[in-house]
Amino acid sequence: MQVRVFDQTEEMQDLRDEIEADDEEAQEEKKEEWLETSTEYEQHIAQASKMTCLYERDMDDVLVHDAKSCTECYLERVARRMRIQVHERYLSDDDTLAKATVFELAIPEAFAAWRDATWVILRDMMRPQQVFSDKPPHLTIHEYPPFADYVEHVPKVLLASKTKSFMKTHYASTSLPVTLEKLILPSGLKYALLDTSGYFTARQIHTPSLSELVKPKLSSKSPFSSLTASLHPKSGVTGITSNEVIAWQTSVPRGMSVLEGWSFQELRIGHNLQWPRLPRELTSPVLNFANEAVSLLVRQLALQAGPKDCAGSLRRVAHWPFEDRELCNAMLTALARRVTAVSSNYRECDSVETYLTLILRLITLTTI
Repeated sequence: MQVRVFDQTEEMQDLRDEIEADDEEAQEEKKEEWLETSTEYEQHIAQASKMTCLYERDMDDVLVHDAKSCTECYLERVARRMRIQVHERYLSDDDTLAKATVFELAIPEAFAAWRDATWVILRDMMRPQQVFSDKPPHLTIHEYPPFADYVEHVPKVLLASKTKSFMKTHYASTSLPVTLEKLILPSGLKYALLDTSGYFTARQIHTPSLSELVKPKLSSKSPFSSLTASLHPKSGVTGITSNEVIAWQTSVPRGMSVLEGWSFQELRIGHNLQWPRLPRELTSPVLNFANEAVSLLVRQLALQAGPKDCAGSLRRVAHWPFEDRELCNAMLTALARRVTAVSSNYRECDSVETYLTLILRLITLTTI
């Protein structure tokens, strides 16, 4: 996206030209410095080559090298200790990365605000578990000295480098003699998006979801309170499994029959089987649709979109039954009987709300 915006924005292209012009000017200055330093180095070496080491006789009349007073050794030491700082290119040699870098330096305020807000929602609301970077970034793009004059504003989500700049390593300077090619280094920064709390956005492996925020809550006194996995199955393609329901039979809570608990949980086994099971439960006396837990379960089943159809259908996986005329008619018939049965009972508000939800979903999703 950054590259497309860069290609369509003349101001960003001008900024890149300005950065590259400043980079080339700095390289020319480095070339002049290298010529001067190399000339000085060669002069020291040339002078030393014309001299001989100084030897003096000690008290025992033995010739000893006088390193402190030896001009040849002094000149050689000066030459060895001479160093020159390298130049690191401002932008990456990779054209895509270079464009992305310029985009982040001149990022539009509206886009920065949108991205910051979106990331806060993803980070704080949709990802309760976050992967924290084990190593802090070495610097952000706005802290890189060559970019100091180009920064317009600093967003909450920005580019940061997980690697050091060459100017912060032992490669920052080199001894002589050295070729000019070894003084001009490519950019050593490897960028990734980072938020100001220290999370590299690319490292967040958990799928964002709002499901935990809409998780139904039941009273702890309800016998169905132990079946929250059915009310709120984990995200996936199959929901809860039949093996989980079978294992549950060894711990049936007081106030619930095995058949009732089985029917309650079975409604959530497999996203593509949930709607076909509803006509059976609507015609069965096992589940009490006036019960708060049952009403919550059925309404959530009806309103939840579920996973998308990988085959490319516009319908979600759970909604294929709405293409089946017989199944839709069976459900409408069962709902009509249920509504007629409770029409005279003012205490059946929860069950009537559930029936109306199912009817509205039928009208909305069916095309037959």
